[in-house]
Parts: sequence; structure tokens; C-alpha cells
Amino acid sequence: MGPALDRSRRARSLMITVVGITQVVLCLVTADHLNDLALYPLAFSLLVLGKTYPISKSSLVPVLVRDHDELVTAHSRLSMIGVAAGAVAGVLAGTILGVFGSERVLRVGAFIYLASAVFALRIPRSKVRRTADEKRAAQLELEREELHLPSVVLAGTAMAVMRMGVGFLVLLLAFTFKRNGEPFWVFGAALAVSSLGTFLG
Repeated sequence: MGPALDRSRRARSLMITVVGITQVVLCLVTADHLNDLALYPLAFSLLVLGKTYPISKSSLVPVLVRDHDELVTAHSRLSMIGVAAGAVAGVLAGTILGVFGSERVLRVGAFIYLASAVFALRIPRSKVRRTADEKRAAQLELEREELHLPSVVLAGTAMAVMRMGVGFLVLLLAFTFKRNGEPFWVFGAALAVSSLGTFLG
């Protein structure tokens, strides 16, 4: 997705907008298919689309900050805002689920995704001009070489293993709680602790 996003100054914000609108549609459709087999591909599609946010954020932030020194600060602030917003949304979703049920949670989620699509349209265009083809080719070649450095490969492997562990734990908790009839809040507490770790990190 990276090269496709680099071709236009508006590609990143447009992708967030398109993904947000698609999520609105999927939430509304999923709300009508909670008790049949269509739920599984619909839920999977929502999860996949949710992964486009970190990709678009990683490509959008570097071209919006003024210099390299602001990059780490911007990413850190966005991560903290994301964790805080996720915590608030989790409490809201849990409350709506307990009072009104799953269908209403999805419909409120659709409204939130719509808001994200609208806000994405207001993201300013990148102020970074496209470099000359020769300079860009040299930069890409340097990036390819850096990606094969032993330290980068080791860090990438460590992150991949950690992600696999997190995914396994989430699925394990979900199916274990479902089988044992654990209350919903227990699973929410596990996710909250995980989010707190991300926030502190």
C-alpha cells in the first residue's frame, strides 16, 4: 500500500475516508446479520479494514510534520490519543451492549466511522514536494539496504513474534471465556490491561 499512497498528496487522507465509509456500510450490514453465517466474513472484513489505520498513519505523519525531530513526538501523541479514545469507546460500547444489545453497538460504531471519514477530508495536503526520479530511486535503494541490516531484521522478527502472541492470547481469551460462560467485563478488563501497557509503552 505504501507506494500507492506516495503517488498523490491526497491519497492518504482519501484512503482513510474511503475506509471509513466502507466501515460504515459494513457495520450497518453486520447489524442485520448477527445470527447467521454472514457475520463471520463481515466481522473479518471490519478487522482487516481496521488495520489500514496504522498503515495510513505511518505514511501520513512524516509528510505533515515540519521536521524529523517532531516525528517521534507526533507518533507518540497519536498513540496516546488512540489508547485513550479506545478506552472511552470501550466503556461506551460495553454500556450500549449491556443496555441495548449488539445491534445498537454496531450502529453507533457506524456513526463513529462516518465521523472519522469526515474528519479525514480535513487533513491538509502534504507540504512535501515530490523529489526527482533519480533522487527518489537512490533513496529507495538505500531503504532496501537498511531493511536488510541484521538489527532491523531482528527487530522486525521480535515484533512479528510479539504480534502473534498478542493475537493468540486475544483469541484464547475470547474462546475460553465463551466456553466457560465468563461475564463480558472479564474480557474487557483483559483488553483494558493490554491497552494500558500500550499507553505506558
